[in-house]
Amino acid sequence: MEPQDPTPLARRFERLVESTRFVQLMAQTFSTLDLTVRDDIADTLGALTSSYFDCRARLVLLVDDDTGALRVAASDGFADAGALLSAPGQALWTWLMHEKVATQLGPTELRSRWPEAPAALCEGMACVAIDVRDRSVGLLAVAGKRSSEPFDEEGLTFLSCASGLAAMALANANAHELELAQRRLAERRAEEAAAETRAKQAALAELDDRLALVEAQRRQIVALSTPFLQIGADILVLPLVGTITAHRCEHLLDKLLAEIARRHVGFVILDVTGIEQVDTNTAHHLVRVGQAASLVGAQCILTGIRASVAQTLVGLGADMASLLTMRTLGHGLAECHRRLQQR
Repeated sequence: MEPQDPTPLARRFERLVESTRFVQLMAQTFSTLDLTVRDDIADTLGALTSSYFDCRARLVLLVDDDTGALRVAASDGFADAGALLSAPGQALWTWLMHEKVATQLGPTELRSRWPEAPAALCEGMACVAIDVRDRSVGLLAVAGKRSSEPFDEEGLTFLSCASGLAAMALANANAHELELAQRRLAERRAEEAAAETRAKQAALAELDDRLALVEAQRRQIVALSTPFLQIGADILVLPLVGTITAHRCEHLLDKLLAEIARRHVGFVILDVTGIEQVDTNTAHHLVRVGQAASLVGAQCILTGIRASVAQTLVGLGADMASLLTMRTLGHGLAECHRRLQQR
């Protein structure tokens, strides 16, 4: 007895089981490959869907994020893929994406909507929009079934499932791209911050170097501005130029006391010929120097006081009584020699 043909209900059940298994296979494939590039997702989606239907042509369109226009992300079985984006073609794809649901178009309806449609589509096609968060981001289409059978309800259901898998894969790719963009932004900002920090550190280091150089030059200038000249064994001459500040006076005192102790001199001549302006502070500093010298056993003589400086000192009421004053350095030296001869 020959076996009877399966009933339409039994065939439909078999197709549902087959489509369910294939959807599971597609899900496992996407999970295993972990695709994050949109065109790779489109190519895998089109190949698996075409394999299920055993079609000669397949097409995946995606919306370009920058321009908002449709572009061919993956295709096979078309002589001229560029013709798929002609004005009538784009109008058809846009209408199908707005329809949202899986749709099959027979040869007659396809020709009515797109008279110059590529030959690979003219045997009839099935397509479905790809939606991510309620926004159509692309379209999946297959055409030219080798069995020549029309696309049935079970096939359209399978297309809807395939579209859902594609939506999840594309959403994952979007999240991956966003994560990469945020990571690149964070890395760029970190690099900029590091570069700014390095620049600031370099500027601070340069400033420190300049300040150190200025300080070294200042010390050198101070040292050069207080040269000690020894005349014979007992006379130390200190020519003063510029301004006698409190800081310079402290330096002068320290160095003078050290030189008197080191050289064992009995006379110190402070020559102020190079000091053009004298005020109360300057006079006070000079008195301090003289008193300090006398405390360590050296007689201090102040020379080089010009008439204008003398008038200023008198006008300021400066107390110079503790200092022996002479008009010129020569007079000061002569006085020192005279006193040395009297010893």
